[in-house]
Amino acid sequence: MNALQTMAREHAMPAQRPTSPRGILVVDDDELVRSLLGTFFRQQGFFAWLASDGEEAAEIYENYHDEIAFVVMEVDMPGMDGPQTLLKLKEFEPDVVCYFISGDWAPDTAAEVMEMGAVGLVMKSFLLRMLAGIVRERLAKS
Repeated sequence: MNALQTMAREHAMPAQRPTSPRGILVVDDDELVRSLLGTFFRQQGFFAWLASDGEEAAEIYENYHDEIAFVVMEVDMPGMDGPQTLLKLKEFEPDVVCYFISGDWAPDTAAEVMEMGAVGLVMKSFLLRMLAGIVRERLAKS
């Protein structure tokens, strides 16, 4: 196992036994948001891989896409932004399920990510309970 795989596994360790055999990839350049979502998903019993940018997300997804049920990703990130990252993830799994998150939606951005195949758009001011419902619904379908 290489260093990236070891790191990804360490990030994926849940606080309790996973309730699903598949997990969630969280991609956000904001450490606080990324950490909060990772902790939340783990407390709910899900594996959570954490990536700070598009390049790291692509590396993790390349190695673990069979284990990742869906991706929660920030739209606006330095370097490879969310839409560019989604295109990269689609190279590994054309049917990747992605929910985009953002603090502010431009109408053009929302339309663009939905046309690219995003499943949903969630404002960062979301309530964690609402997100838990989305997670459970999606995992029940996968």
